[in-house]
Amino acid sequence: MRNSTQSGRLARKVYLFLLPSLAGTAVFVLLPYVDVIRRSFFEAAGGRFVAMQNYLTVMGNRAFRLASFNTLRFLVICVPLLVVVSLFCSMMIAGL
Repeated sequence: MRNSTQSGRLARKVYLFLLPSLAGTAVFVLLPYVDVIRRSFFEAAGGRFVAMQNYLTVMGNRAFRLASFNTLRFLVICVPLLVVVSLFCSMMIAGL
């Protein structure tokens, strides 16, 4: 019984330590991200609701499509390579 009480207290302390970080993340990362998505449905100058028109305009831009393709290609090549190299390095270090 004593261990469960201590583990409950420990869990509460852990959550209390994490709370400021989670609150900061919500305020400085998540809320601005949600605001950007909301604003993307409005005209930049007039603030008039334009629905998906901004997205259609961007998708029609050849430079944007090229940049998106390059980013996707970079992601598909570099992320798996980074994981494999990192795993190899950690295995080498652990083997020492």
